[in-house]
Amino acid sequence: MSKYGWILPFFILFSFIQLVCSAVLTDLELEIYTIFNPMPSTVVFHRGTDVTINVMSITVRNNGPRNLPASAVQPNYDIVMYIAGLDEQNGTMVDPVPVNTFSLNDDDEKRRNNGIPAHTNQLYQVPAWPTAVINYPSDKCQTHSHLCVALQHHFNGVYTDNNPDNDFFCLPFINGVFSESVGPTDCPTEVIPIAFSIHRPDVPIYRYNAATEIEFSVELHNAGGAVVPGGENNLAFHIFVGSENTLNSTLKSDMTDSLDLHNSNSDDSIDPWGHTTYTNLTVNVSLPASNCELYNYLCVIFKKATANSAFEDDIGNNIICNSFGDVIHGNVGLRFCPELQESTNSTQLPIEPPAKQNQNNFWVTFGIITGFIIIICTVVVLTTLLYTCLCKKKKNNKVDDVDKNAATESPGDVYAVADDATEKTQQIPAINVQEM
Repeated sequence: MSKYGWILPFFILFSFIQLVCSAVLTDLELEIYTIFNPMPSTVVFHRGTDVTINVMSITVRNNGPRNLPASAVQPNYDIVMYIAGLDEQNGTMVDPVPVNTFSLNDDDEKRRNNGIPAHTNQLYQVPAWPTAVINYPSDKCQTHSHLCVALQHHFNGVYTDNNPDNDFFCLPFINGVFSESVGPTDCPTEVIPIAFSIHRPDVPIYRYNAATEIEFSVELHNAGGAVVPGGENNLAFHIFVGSENTLNSTLKSDMTDSLDLHNSNSDDSIDPWGHTTYTNLTVNVSLPASNCELYNYLCVIFKKATANSAFEDDIGNNIICNSFGDVIHGNVGLRFCPELQESTNSTQLPIEPPAKQNQNNFWVTFGIITGFIIIICTVVVLTTLLYTCLCKKKKNNKVDDVDKNAATESPGDVYAVADDATEKTQQIPAINVQEM
């Protein structure tokens, strides 16, 4: 490589950096789109069948903060279409299936190069033009509820989009207003229970051969393209305790006779691909004494009230169960069986509410500390008493030793000591007072 070989890579890198740094920061939003032909009330999107969309409009908005410049090189963005599910909580499309037949007419294609001033719209109107041919996939009935259009940004150095969350707009496959829907599919209803919760009592306890009334709710999802009508003539629930969480549980004790729907919202329908929570349902639950410890689940089944109920449904996925256990851990409550009542370590035995547990824990701790202090004080007192007794015994032993020594000395020894003292006294020279 020559000494100037570095110039070309450097120039390319410099041009790239300049392109990025010169791009305008703005937010393009696909604000709305509407289908005028066919109207939602006049069409059904049959599975595996082509349906042509002829007239529609799409609006792209520039939310700013900067103006979007026109692009002379290539379009600023593309507009594409998908059949998709919609995660409303996260605001995202789920498993989008491209509609490859979607296209804009020539005039609309050119508008994608146009600049859009901040806080203004670019409208695309497609009159009498076969914009798209929709063929709804037969295997997507339970999930794909919307027809969506979306922006695909081009990295052409003109702009950078700072908010990808608003780059698409979706209309549901339902019969409704033309600006709010696409039209229904022929997907059948499919009801799936997705949540089962106990609301009363706070800490349910289920005993053998004794009824416990509970209040509960069930959330149902309609994974289909038609409405599930409400009402006791259409909807029904069965409830049982069982050894397994299946429809064919080996042991099963049915509680449906005590189920009360009168204070519930069981008249509410379930929209296509929608959710409805039925609340204020009550039932009396009791555990059989025989094999009580084998009944591990409380289960709810959603069923058609009669064979003539105005919707279709596969009962195979209509059951939802929760296990017996502490409600703190998401279970339905504690069971109390004759085989378990003697075992204080069983997780199935009743427990006290958290507030009472905290109070009991305080007194247990207080008792332990108090007992520890009493033990220490007792040890100190006993140690002191023992030490005092030992000291007193030692003193008495010394006195006894002196007395014994005095008693064992003979009279001859005493006299010998006295004679020795006298002899030493006589050996002392006499002192002359006059010489002093």
